[in-house]
Amino acid sequence: MRFAKGWIPELAVYEAWIPYIEKLDAELEALIPGYEVHQVKDKFGGLRYYFEVPADTPEDVAAQARALAYRYESESYTWPT
Repeated sequence: MRFAKGWIPELAVYEAWIPYIEKLDAELEALIPGYEVHQVKDKFGGLRYYFEVPADTPEDVAAQARALAYRYESESYTWPT
């Protein structure tokens, strides 16, 4: 997982969520090589995955990445804690 410069490389989540987050990271990296993570945390009982894509990323690909992260965030409410 690649945290953007200036962001603390910390996963503020339940330990049981780490395999899901690693899978999301791998899927995003395959979609957008070089994307950067800002924060990964639990908020209101669900995953929040804040990231940035390179400026030259086509908008349709960036939209796919946002949809993928949103799907994981939504599914996180059913993950074990």
